[in-house]
Amino acid sequence: MNRTSDPTVAALVTLLLLCGGGAVALWLGWRGVAANWFVPSQVAFVVSGAMGAGALVGLGVGLFAIQTRRVAEARRRAEWATVVEAAGALLATAREQQGAWR
Repeated sequence: MNRTSDPTVAALVTLLLLCGGGAVALWLGWRGVAANWFVPSQVAFVVSGAMGAGALVGLGVGLFAIQTRRVAEARRRAEWATVVEAAGALLATAREQQGAWR
């Protein structure tokens, strides 16, 4: 499978872009607060910038962690399946050898 067509890579890149969007929203909120001296106007920037950015970054990081755990678990299961397959082949060989000695 081509690495660029792997759905896991696409999901992780999307989640990183989501986190990047949160960082941009935080920066824009900061710039808006810094540009205004009028406090009620600053509150709008804080609410939309900081809280929205926190939600975007939190969602992105949380889903990124879940996705990486899913990938690690899939790899672990694939390795375990290989071990079980090898054990089955070894057992079959041992049974054949035991039958040959009788």
